[in-house]
Amino acid sequence: MMMIPVILSFQKLTRRQKAAKSIKWEEEGDKEKAENILAKEYMSTDESDIENLEEDGLLSHEDILKTLPRPWESQTLRKLKRKLDYHYASSCIPSSARAQLPRRISRDINSGAAVPKGAPMWAVQAQTNNH
Repeated sequence: MMMIPVILSFQKLTRRQKAAKSIKWEEEGDKEKAENILAKEYMSTDESDIENLEEDGLLSHEDILKTLPRPWESQTLRKLKRKLDYHYASSCIPSSARAQLPRRISRDINSGAAVPKGAPMWAVQAQTNNH
């Protein structure tokens, strides 16, 4: 089975930016943290099985995307991204929420992306903090 990358990082970034603007931040400093990581370099990669592409090259709604997390992401960063994703999904009208393709986070494969230059220390796991 051949997996192909799906270019959804921009969509993911846009959704998270919208969520960051409308969310009520409970933890002090979370808004600033979100602003620090709302860039393409912090978005995970999604892949899909090539056999699931429709004739026009688009994914069908039956497809499940495999999300390849950044191997260097800290738990704090992952938690913040999940919070933004949850807020966006819960604020969507039902038809928009249904339009989102389901995702499964890969436990065995990482994206292999390098730590972005100038990444905040809190966003990077301790063992990969040597950027």
